[in-house]
Amino acid sequence: MRDGVSTRRLRPWLAGVVLAALVAVVYLPALDHGYVDYDDNLTVKNNPEVLAGLTAHGLAWACTTFHSYNWMPLTWASHMLDVTLFGPAPRGAHLTNLLLHAANAVLLLALLARMTGAFWKSFVVALLFAAHPLHVESVAWVSERKDLLSTCFWFTALLAYARYAAAPNLVRRGVPVFLALALALMAKPMPVTAPFLLLLLDLWPLGRFPRPARAGGGSDWRGWIPLVLEKAPLFALSAASAAVTVAAQSAGAAIKSLANYPIQVRVLNALNSYVVYLGHTLWPAGLHCLYPFPRTSVLAGAAAGTLLLLATAAAIHGRARRPFLPTAWFWYLGTLLPVIGLVQAGDQAMADRYTYVPLTGIFIILAWGGEELLARRRWGKIAAAALVAALVPALAVASRVQVGYWRDNLSLFGRSLQVDPHNAIVHNNYGATLLERGASEAAIGHFREAVALSPAYSDPYLNLGTALWNLQQRPAALAVLRQAVALRPGDPNALFRMGIAQISTGDFSGANDTSASLLRIDAGRARQLLQSIAIARKAQAEPGAGGHP
Repeated sequence: MRDGVSTRRLRPWLAGVVLAALVAVVYLPALDHGYVDYDDNLTVKNNPEVLAGLTAHGLAWACTTFHSYNWMPLTWASHMLDVTLFGPAPRGAHLTNLLLHAANAVLLLALLARMTGAFWKSFVVALLFAAHPLHVESVAWVSERKDLLSTCFWFTALLAYARYAAAPNLVRRGVPVFLALALALMAKPMPVTAPFLLLLLDLWPLGRFPRPARAGGGSDWRGWIPLVLEKAPLFALSAASAAVTVAAQSAGAAIKSLANYPIQVRVLNALNSYVVYLGHTLWPAGLHCLYPFPRTSVLAGAAAGTLLLLATAAAIHGRARRPFLPTAWFWYLGTLLPVIGLVQAGDQAMADRYTYVPLTGIFIILAWGGEELLARRRWGKIAAAALVAALVPALAVASRVQVGYWRDNLSLFGRSLQVDPHNAIVHNNYGATLLERGASEAAIGHFREAVALSPAYSDPYLNLGTALWNLQQRPAALAVLRQAVALRPGDPNALFRMGIAQISTGDFSGANDTSASLLRIDAGRARQLLQSIAIARKAQAEPGAGGHP
């Protein structure tokens, strides 16, 4: 008897070691990776506030900035702490991401096992969470520290809520839930749906919703009111976080207008994305870093919507025999809602990182549903164990391959071009990497391809102008830079580069006009351009006059 009790006590620790080892096997190669110029340059690599380490000034900046289009002081503090502990090299940042992902897998096991009492099914969910390729982007990308850190406190809040639900006490057991959720929102606003998720957990597995008074009777819906009211502080916290996020993204012009992405386009993309994420969950092939916004047809959107409605109806209909279904399915639908694209921030249609928490719902369906399906068979338990033993290593191998694509810029964007060769943004990013490495001639082909694919996209014009300039094709460079300014007249970088090009080609009148336009946007750069004009006028007879755009 004592041996059995001892084994049960040891079991969670052994499972935690297995999860940590699995994460290490998959993600240890990332420790030798660098930063990628896909936000890492803005987040850490070229961010003087972060590179100064953890200081009082840095913390004040972290609490007041909307840098990177979000308010996330806890995430900024974690990046600063990395620099203080490990220096500015990326190895320490990648190590922290690895440790956070392992901690999240262990927390997920702990909270599911506590809430459901089903240790082995909870362990399967945690294994899938630790090993799935859709989670690689959140772990291998330094800039997604916000995802990992936010999830760590989000899962902590859920674990604290399980303790609260066992013996409700708003002060002793409710306050830790509030504080953990507040910290999660200070890392990333993704957990704004957390209060709704807690209501789902009240339904299953916590069983806090009122049950029918008699066989065949309906629930007394008034019994739900206390469960909603007790979460009022959490709803208020989420609402405040949502308001701050909208302000931050609006200030950085990250939120796209309806003119750019009409509501019908957003709805069709949202329906399509929900289904594509499911497909990538079951068959994680063709994953890459940037999925451009598609033009989903009405027919495809209607088909995706019909499939989602049927799945929702099945989950609700099956709640009596399989009470996990509604909670797990709406966990997936609900936690994805803030990033599904109805409020469009950025130009991506979808992103692997958005599934970091939502996929837990699908993993629950696979673990609980799979166990129920196989338990009826004669060798059900053996078959289930064999399936998990085959599936998890296969996912781990696929994830480790995916981790390799995040090694550097060329590898990351090169992989995206393999998957989607008609992606204008990735062509521009790949070309910009070549340009940075001095391969201007090779970069030009990618910039021209980006322009051909998306003529209204201004970045490749700007980069193409610089590449042509490097190859001494200055009239052609100036013509392309004029196109960049025409597409983005308020961009000080484009104006400044065009002004320098005008000076070099002797167009001082045009450069003066450009400096006047620049003065209304960036006075510092306007003064710098005027100084360059003055110097060039004096030295115009000297060979080689002119600067770099």
